Amino acid sequence: MTLPPDVNLPRRRAWPVLLLLILAIALGLQVHADWRGATAGPTAAPTGGPAAIAASAATGTAVASASAGATALAGASAPLSASGAEPQWGQPGEAAARVARAASAALATARAAAGLTPTPPAERVVELCGVGRLTMPPPDGADSTLPTGTAWDTLPQPLADMAVAQVWPRVLATLSAPGGPEQDRAAALVLQAARVGETLANTPAAALAATRSLARLARNSADPTVLHWAHALCRRDDAASPDCRRLAPRDLVRKAPADGLAWLLLAGQPGLAPMAVEQALEKAAQATRFGGHAAQLPVAVDRAWPEDLPGYLQQRLLQQAQGVAADLSRPAFSAALELCTAQTLASAGRRSHCEALARQMFSEGSDIEALAVAAVLGARLGLPEAELDLLRQDAKALAQAATPSASGAQPHACGAVESTLKQVRSAAAEGEVQAWRRRLAMAPMTARPAASRP
Repeated sequence: MTLPPDVNLPRRRAWPVLLLLILAIALGLQVHADWRGATAGPTAAPTGGPAAIAASAATGTAVASASAGATALAGASAPLSASGAEPQWGQPGEAAARVARAASAALATARAAAGLTPTPPAERVVELCGVGRLTMPPPDGADSTLPTGTAWDTLPQPLADMAVAQVWPRVLATLSAPGGPEQDRAAALVLQAARVGETLANTPAAALAATRSLARLARNSADPTVLHWAHALCRRDDAASPDCRRLAPRDLVRKAPADGLAWLLLAGQPGLAPMAVEQALEKAAQATRFGGHAAQLPVAVDRAWPEDLPGYLQQRLLQQAQGVAADLSRPAFSAALELCTAQTLASAGRRSHCEALARQMFSEGSDIEALAVAAVLGARLGLPEAELDLLRQDAKALAQAATPSASGAQPHACGAVESTLKQVRSAAAEGEVQAWRRRLAMAPMTARPAASRP
């Protein structure tokens, strides 16, 4: 019996698909045999590969369709180059790549023969503040359209991390200028200790030397922020060095008696007498400030970058500086968590000090982390559930608002850059918590995190 044409059609379409897939498998087996033969003897180590060519080609495509600012930036990035071993003919990586390309081509042909046409990939339009709009091709093999915006790590490297790595030495040189403000010179040492940028001089030994230089600078400083940075880095990285051992937490509390973080660093000092620990905790619970030092680091970077730096790179420098700054208050907050544990809270005196500390951190905290720590302490203390909910919701709403997001339509456009700059400057001037509370209060209700809505 003869089947109707519409029933025979799928069978007819299936034969080309099957034959092409068999061809792809055979080609893969042949490539594998070629590779085994090519790798039987020694292979010269490659000194370069297609990575640099691919990056250059991608950048050229992007910059060709951008404004004149993009061309200037690409020229400024010319000294940078990518090098290193890349898969060559006869190496496993290239053999696998050949198989993948052959299989991909065969599959595409088979899909076309079967009438399965993929959605054509769309070009991406990326807006970089200070450069312009770039029209970038989609990645090879894309089967669907991509969003208009782009995450940082999808930008061509000469416009992204490679460009940032070139800017950091200039920023550090400006901050380190002899005779400049003490806090700027201290900020340069903090950033060097964090090994920002990727340069040959940026080694672990150089980072450790920066921490020790900061400790020496802080010994004669009257600036509580410089002292706090030095104590934080020494406590984290180099507590045993002579330079760091000469930094006494008692000097910090004498110069900043209203700073709760200073008293927490003292309370957490190893070897401190039990009575002195209780006294330091009591003083911390009476403090009128918890944090604010970390916010001064990004704003120092804000003062130091070149005037002609494109806005999207300004934004990236600030975000990296914020990441470094987040570690600067951690030793003091960690001391609070270590001193107020379930075991130590069995003591009536310690419990009283820890409860007062949690409430004071919530009401006077300058850093969002102070609120998060207060919520943890409140849970350990068994505070009423309604009070705990308030602590948690406030900390969560502010943390969500402060988390950088790349999900916007154009996260590197001038509007997003300006928003980052404003927030960094506000946090330095009035405190991170206060700045974000004010910003949330001004935001439309639909734009606020759920926990912050009435």
